[in-house]
Amino acid sequence: MEQLSATQHHTEPAAMNELPSRVDGPADAGSLQGRTVVLIGGGSGIGLRVAHQAVAAGARVILGGRTRERLTASARELGSRATWRTVDTTDRSSLASFFAELDHVDHLFTSAASYRVGPMMELSDDDAESPFVSKFWGQVCRAQVVGGRIRRPDVRCRRGTSAGCRARLRSL
Repeated sequence: MEQLSATQHHTEPAAMNELPSRVDGPADAGSLQGRTVVLIGGGSGIGLRVAHQAVAAGARVILGGRTRERLTASARELGSRATWRTVDTTDRSSLASFFAELDHVDHLFTSAASYRVGPMMELSDDDAESPFVSKFWGQVCRAQVVGGRIRRPDVRCRRGTSAGCRARLRSL
């Protein structure tokens, strides 16, 4: 197991083995042919793996993230049905600009999160609060900003953290 220090910055996605090898969904869902799938955090890790699965199922994917070079390479790797835009998930105006250019979204997948982890007794208040701000409020903000662009509103928040699964607990 990995121990992360109080000052180490953790950015999801992390563990590739947590993702199933195929896309699951309702039996009547069929393929993703003609659907638009937005993946915030889609330039690497779990988000990129989901993007590959979505493209294989016929979707058009839009990758979002902070690193232009990573997004460019990932979109190139995915092929002609992939585009990308930079977005800062901690900035509501950046999210609003990202979604303003989209006429609709069929599916929104967010694996992006940025926060600090470490032994509880060594974390500052801001660092201790950062996973909640990034993961919970980040999801709420994205759901609010995407608004009426979701064709069939079904907003679900993935709770939990790969850092929480990987970091060793220290006794207090």
